[in-house]
Amino acid sequence: MNNFTTRSITSVFFVIAMVGSVLLGQVAFSALLLIVTLLSLHELLGLVTNEQLQPDYLPTILGGGTVYSLLVLNAMGIIGNLAFFAMVPIFFGLFIIELWRNKVNPFANIAISLLGSIYIALPFGLVSYFFNPLTPSGTKHFGIVLGYLIILWFNDTGAYLVGSIIGKTKLFERISPGKSFEGSLGGALIAIATSWGLSQIFTQLD
Repeated sequence: MNNFTTRSITSVFFVIAMVGSVLLGQVAFSALLLIVTLLSLHELLGLVTNEQLQPDYLPTILGGGTVYSLLVLNAMGIIGNLAFFAMVPIFFGLFIIELWRNKVNPFANIAISLLGSIYIALPFGLVSYFFNPLTPSGTKHFGIVLGYLIILWFNDTGAYLVGSIIGKTKLFERISPGKSFEGSLGGALIAIATSWGLSQIFTQLD
């Protein structure tokens, strides 16, 4: 089994798990996304750790997981807006812990630890608000979350297909050599068309 086949099978099961958790509701979806958040933090640390960069593993994982959990609990209406203030000691604690470690490039390590929360945990935590975008006590509906995921997947798939066929102008070759302006534009147009299609399905949403 080649790498492409393995990735394709994994993607299918991941999509099934994501869609299933969305249909089960906010608690199931948020629990699954917590696992994804922790695995993503683990992968980030694995990618960047070397002789020069050695961010503290456990505080980074716990810090990011806590930031995610605070956002989800606030989105569910379980805890109030003090959840946002509770993040301050988490970020400050990453500084204190790192400065006590005897590692090279402490500030670079701190930056990576903070990146884990800002780049991974924060966006994933905000997705939980899509269940009830108006108020925590408002009516919850899975259509917004599911629609967001469908638009995202169609954008990525469309960008890949259009880029593979007519993509010639590189977008950010230094970061992602395979991406092109044509593919990005194609993905955006397909995402817009998908959005219109979803608006015809979830008619109970404004």
